Amino acid sequence: MKKSSTIAILVIFILPLALYYFFKTPDENNISNAAVAANMPKVMQFSSTMCYDCKKLEREIAPLRQEYSGKVVFQKYNVSTRTARVNQLIEQYDINVVPTLIFLDKNGGFVRKTEGYVQKTQLKIYLNEVISK
Repeated sequence: MKKSSTIAILVIFILPLALYYFFKTPDENNISNAAVAANMPKVMQFSSTMCYDCKKLEREIAPLRQEYSGKVVFQKYNVSTRTARVNQLIEQYDINVVPTLIFLDKNGGFVRKTEGYVQKTQLKIYLNEVISK
């Protein structure tokens, strides 16, 4: 095999895969199966890096991740990346606005969907609701 064809194979096939896994956010890993297997409710957060309300909501959710650690699994999806998994979830949950939160019970059943900014006190109410289901 010629050196140029080997380089072409690397550039065409391997480089895009390497870049995908390098830039893939850890929240896009297969946490959903782990959450259902662990019998824990889940909150799916759909946001964008350029969204002001998404950043505001993240400041509300950040302390709740620690407070509800071991009780709820939090997942964050960047809709700007548009990976196959993100596209599937956007279609499945009819995501039209960011930020959007999807609350799922411990069996993976849909409980609630919020669109736009939500205050921390309201988030706690929703989290306690999803835990009690």
